[in-house]
Amino acid sequence: MRRSLIFLSLAFIGLFHGFAEAQWRMQISTTTNYYDNLLRTYSPVRDYGFIPGADIAYTGKQVEVYYSSSFFGLVENRQYNYQYHEIGGNYFFTHRQTLNGVLGADYSIRKDRQDFDYYDFSQIHAYSDLKWYPLNWMMITGGLSAQYKMFPKVEEWDHVESWLYLTQSLFLKTRTTLRWGLDIRHRNFLPYMVAVESESNETSGNGWGRQLSNRYVQEELSSLWQWQLQLRIAQSLGRKLGGYTEFRHLNTPSGGNPYELEIDSFSPIDDYFGYSGNSWNTSLKYKISPAFWINGRFTLFSQEYLNRPVYLFDKETGSFLMDGEDYIILEPRREDRGTVLDITLGLDIARIFDRASNLGCSTTLTLRDNRSNDAYFSYKDSAFTFAVTYDFQW
Repeated sequence: MRRSLIFLSLAFIGLFHGFAEAQWRMQISTTTNYYDNLLRTYSPVRDYGFIPGADIAYTGKQVEVYYSSSFFGLVENRQYNYQYHEIGGNYFFTHRQTLNGVLGADYSIRKDRQDFDYYDFSQIHAYSDLKWYPLNWMMITGGLSAQYKMFPKVEEWDHVESWLYLTQSLFLKTRTTLRWGLDIRHRNFLPYMVAVESESNETSGNGWGRQLSNRYVQEELSSLWQWQLQLRIAQSLGRKLGGYTEFRHLNTPSGGNPYELEIDSFSPIDDYFGYSGNSWNTSLKYKISPAFWINGRFTLFSQEYLNRPVYLFDKETGSFLMDGEDYIILEPRREDRGTVLDITLGLDIARIFDRASNLGCSTTLTLRDNRSNDAYFSYKDSAFTFAVTYDFQW
């Protein structure tokens, strides 16, 4: 009991010290989108969307607690609308000016409409990030995180995911930055119970008879893991112009998502574990004035889906063709190749109303061309985004 009181007292003193000279910070944002191909399939679905959000944080010298919420809404396809909420905290530390980092944890929930409520989840997330300067021209960053994600409507999707990353950056006198990094991710699905129908011979008033009953067995989806290599060269080309070029290789040796159940599904669960591939992107940013800037980024990518065969699809009827009770498979795996072009014009203004605040506005045009060996997922897409963010402190 005495040890517990001492521990609680030290924790309270640490928390009080961490909140020394604390201040409130609030950020309000809204994003308006136009989607030329919302579902990214051969048949374009156009819609307008909006994402309002708000963050509030209480930040001290070493401790921060915050709450964040946002809402994703569409005008026509409202069945995809959802809301997201997150609450968390961070502890910041520094050692001899060469090592600093953060320890944090958060809890978040997502709530969808009734048609897609099987995507609802709650998540507990803990992480640690470190930044070390062994030399004044070198920086090494690393981190570890773990999250426990629960789907109340689809128990078999419950999983624990861990992530480990390491990055090294070199700052050269030519105002060049060289960076390489390695990420490793692992997803372990949790066991769940499944009812299995079985027959048994039982006696009744009329003699022997067969009875059907349910017994429960434990099952578990296969674990997933992957690694990603990142190589980047960034260059400052003066006080107003800078850019970088970057190559990423993503490899998923464990195979693809085991939960891709529908061949024409639109699923936010179809994430980075669903494929292996490469991407190369290059970006340039030009500062037009102290407040205005423009940024362009071009991406070239290739993706090989690991758990997604190519099914025979008829564009005229809009249906997948079958041979008896089975869908006709043309190729064992879906393969995509494509390009993405983003052009953004932005405005940043500091100290609005002569107080500690910032106003940011940006307009982005995105052009995507996806060429796939699967006719259903071969498409072009253009999207327009306008975002406004205002944050202030008091």
